[in-house]
Amino acid sequence: MNLSCTPEKEKVDDQFTYAQTRVDDLQLGIYITAHAVRDLLAHENGRREALSIFRCNGITKAYIEVYRSGLTIEKELLTEVKEFFLKNGIEVVGGIATVPGGDFGVKQEGQLGWFNWQAQKTQDDLKGVMRMTAGVFDEFIVDDFLCTGDTSLISKAAKSDRTWSQYRMDLLTELSTEIFIKPAKEVNPDITMIVKYEQW
Repeated sequence: MNLSCTPEKEKVDDQFTYAQTRVDDLQLGIYITAHAVRDLLAHENGRREALSIFRCNGITKAYIEVYRSGLTIEKELLTEVKEFFLKNGIEVVGGIATVPGGDFGVKQEGQLGWFNWQAQKTQDDLKGVMRMTAGVFDEFIVDDFLCTGDTSLISKAAKSDRTWSQYRMDLLTELSTEIFIKPAKEVNPDITMIVKYEQW
């Protein structure tokens, strides 16, 4: 009994080539965290192994994370990884996980490990990363940590008589432009910026 969804005459041995011909119908992508970039893609062997996995699974797009939890990937490595994947038919997009770590930014006062977005250091550190990586990528995604529950004194002062919800919405709306869009566009006017809204 043939239970395949694909008629026998259309079956293909090369999943990757087939996926490339159908990207307008469905495209599979993979998000590679900054730590995985550092640990797995810093050398040719790791990149080739990743490419092999992509090809076997019909993955034609890779999101390369530039920062997460205090780890910023150097521009040289980002460029090498991007060029390797592009040369091998993989579409490449930059990405960032905006969570604190080490001496990068300021952690919020609250239950979860998010940034204190009101803190100037958080804003300056993230602007620096965006300026650096906008020179590498033409498309960039802000992963789903663009949120805050900070209750520090500076946030309380900035909140004034607004509700916490209104204050946080106003703050992150403003900073989406000031931290991500403007610095990136200053370096690469043609860059496309994507915000991946929280789904958890």
